Amino acid sequence: MVGPSFSAVEVLEVIEAVINKYLELRATGDVLIDQLVSMSRTGFDVAVLSDGLDASAAQRQFERFPAFYQGSAIDTKPFFAKKAA
Repeated sequence: MVGPSFSAVEVLEVIEAVINKYLELRATGDVLIDQLVSMSRTGFDVAVLSDGLDASAAQRQFERFPAFYQGSAIDTKPFFAKKAA
């Protein structure tokens, strides 16, 4: 242990691990298919689609965009760095 600062970091890491394991970030309300990919990349775990929207159309939206140039909340490594590795 280095001191109180190091202890605070450890506590924050434990809190983050618990939040990631037990909580989900859920989008509800007027959720449209074209929003799903962006919401997924920014950390949303679950999206409840608006009434009348087809879940298979939502899945096709994810298949339409298989890769992104910049990193995201889910995959922080940018596309160009993956190609170099």
